[in-house]
Amino acid sequence: MGRGRYAVIGCGNCQPASDQLPFHHIHTIPSHRIVARRQTPRRRVLALSLLTALWGCSPLPTLHGRSESRALDNTQEARLGRAAAQQQQAHPGQTGALALPEGREAFATRMLLAEAAECSLDVQYYIWHPDLTGSLLMEALHQAADRGVRVRLLLDDNNTQGLDPMLAAVDNQATILGGRNIGDEYFDVGQEVSFIDLDVLAVGKAVPQVSADFDRYWASASAYPVASLLPATG
Repeated sequence: MGRGRYAVIGCGNCQPASDQLPFHHIHTIPSHRIVARRQTPRRRVLALSLLTALWGCSPLPTLHGRSESRALDNTQEARLGRAAAQQQQAHPGQTGALALPEGREAFATRMLLAEAAECSLDVQYYIWHPDLTGSLLMEALHQAADRGVRVRLLLDDNNTQGLDPMLAAVDNQATILGGRNIGDEYFDVGQEVSFIDLDVLAVGKAVPQVSADFDRYWASASAYPVASLLPATG
């Protein structure tokens, strides 16, 4: 496979309300500029975008020349597609769902899906803490990019809850929807106080609908490359 493509976006106070929706752009930069802990640029990363509020900020850069991308089709032959095929054929036009009420189970499911991805990972959250679970999941995205998976990550720059937290789509075949963001307190890991929340793992009809919503955010006019807004590190 070719190099993985890794896209990070932050989101300010936006909602996808019309065709004039906000998001994107692609630059190639060493991945150690994304995660400061990484010591060497082991991979190159495409497309860091940052969606930020349009008020209270310095003048924003131009979006001229942004590249476009959409959810991948024809991923039925990916491992997740093959695994779900029999049930989808038996229940056409329906969605299969599994509740994930336990924090550690919800974290493990995210990790396993990230490791299973072969084609694409679309991920959006408004909180991503640099703690144990956040670091492990970020590393899982890096590893996916290394093996050729296209990774698009949307993050809320201003913590305004403008984005619904979700692992939006894995190979456009499975999705996790729910209230959990990324941080130890969401997954009952090493915290005196943990949040009680619920996620749902879904396959079938709902997945392309979630991917379409993700694409609308990703193509939003309020998304900017991280590299154009933040100073390079390392």
